[in-house]
Amino acid sequence: GALGTGYKASTVANRRLYVGNVRYIDPVSKKLTTANDTILKSNVNAFDTFIFENRIDVEVNDGDDIIALESLGPKLLEFKRNHLYIINIARDIEFLEATLEYKGCEKDYHIVRGEGFISWFNKFGFYLYDGKQVKNLLLDKMVQEKLNWDSYYDVNNVISYDPEQKTILILNKNQRAISYDIKSSGLSVRTKATTTNDITNIVTSNDGDLLWFEKISGTNVSLRKFKIAPSKLDTNNIDEIALKTKEYTFGKPSVDKKIISVYLSYKNGDGVFLRGFNETGEEEILATLDGSSETNFKTLHIPIRKAKTEFVNKKAFDKIKGFGLRFSGSDVATDFEINDMQIIFREKSVKW
Repeated sequence: GALGTGYKASTVANRRLYVGNVRYIDPVSKKLTTANDTILKSNVNAFDTFIFENRIDVEVNDGDDIIALESLGPKLLEFKRNHLYIINIARDIEFLEATLEYKGCEKDYHIVRGEGFISWFNKFGFYLYDGKQVKNLLLDKMVQEKLNWDSYYDVNNVISYDPEQKTILILNKNQRAISYDIKSSGLSVRTKATTTNDITNIVTSNDGDLLWFEKISGTNVSLRKFKIAPSKLDTNNIDEIALKTKEYTFGKPSVDKKIISVYLSYKNGDGVFLRGFNETGEEEILATLDGSSETNFKTLHIPIRKAKTEFVNKKAFDKIKGFGLRFSGSDVATDFEINDMQIIFREKSVKW
């Protein structure tokens, strides 16, 4: 094209290149024109050839620029700041399939393509589109937020996908990493996953590694690689660890329960204390973990009846509505890792 022409968003689908937020020479006025809400599509197998008549206009002149374009099967996703438009491109004539308010995004690095899905985030939520529906990954089955998103969203956050661990990852400049496990639908937060330096967007290498450049000082940058698997930022023992599960009501928040035992699969637990807590916040130490330089997981069985001999409150966890686990400690062994946790309980009979 002529000098100054181009586009800011693009994706390939149906052997065509779709480009959005374009600058072109107007065929009538012959002047350079910006169409920030127009999509042009190339000819089939001619990814560098565009005809102005081959365009898709959805909600033009709405004051909302196209930020990014993505494709998933026969669907074209047009991301604007405030809206997401899903366009069906299965045939030569495209049609608008859905208009979703508050599902747009601020930056193109807030979107990632995975295995059969597109995921993105904005200041209102964290989403996944599988070709059929849009899911808010922050909501549980009871449509309650899993975490306070206002505390984690930042326009400088970047998103990526780990194909080996099947995990969507959002990195925050404040050392936080928000990860969503596709297999278990679990959402977790790591508070010291990276440094506080400025980083670029993340790319996934052919080997499946998550790579980015990090500004060290001045003009000095360093190539970084992220691992979803537990790891440390340095080689020293962990000064302090704090991990707390949610309060589990086991599907019946109004029914009294008695905790029978706890199973924990872990390794390298030196310096870690395992505590149990109930719905009122009352805690008791269940066990002191051990082990360092271990390569295999081991299972710890904690019968509550036996652990009660050391409890301050001998009747703790006999009649509770909810129960959870908390890990704490200092000078914790390198590579402490939890593999699995199980809680055995019995419902108390209701007396009339």
